[in-house]
Amino acid sequence: MRFKALLFAALVCSCGPDSPPLPCNGGPEFSVVIKAPDGPLPSDTVVKLYYGGRAPDDPEVLTVAEPMTPQALFCYPADKNGVYDSSGPALGSKASAMHTSSGGAGNGGAGGEGGQSGGDGTLVALGCDLYTDGSARLEVVTMLYGTQKVELALQKGVCTVKSTLLLEPMDAGM
Repeated sequence: MRFKALLFAALVCSCGPDSPPLPCNGGPEFSVVIKAPDGPLPSDTVVKLYYGGRAPDDPEVLTVAEPMTPQALFCYPADKNGVYDSSGPALGSKASAMHTSSGGAGNGGAGGEGGQSGGDGTLVALGCDLYTDGSARLEVVTMLYGTQKVELALQKGVCTVKSTLLLEPMDAGM
């Protein structure tokens, strides 16, 4: 009996506390870059975010041509390498709408080949920050590429899980 008690005490003492969580400071759980293999994203691009904070049949939707105010899905114009500035206004935010109407959006093509959007308003790529408090699924829908999905899961010890969704052309034989 004494041996069992000592064994139990040794097992309890050998288990140390978990390491403290990383100080993530309220950043996004996921960062996803969406890009097409050749050229800009189609103008009919729609991004849908499914996550635990919403009903399963009611995703947050970002229509690139007519973006709405984001709640958990914050997307920004990105360059061909997937680099984007999340400190500026997200597509659909009030600040983004004011920037576009003031003529500032026309300067997007000034960056040349590495620019984030063409002078005609096309998007080279999108960088999206997702604030989901848990796992999520991101879908991108276009006429050219159909529906493309990426399942996203939190990773222990990582504040923001990074991913790239490269849109693939639909099979013409389907």
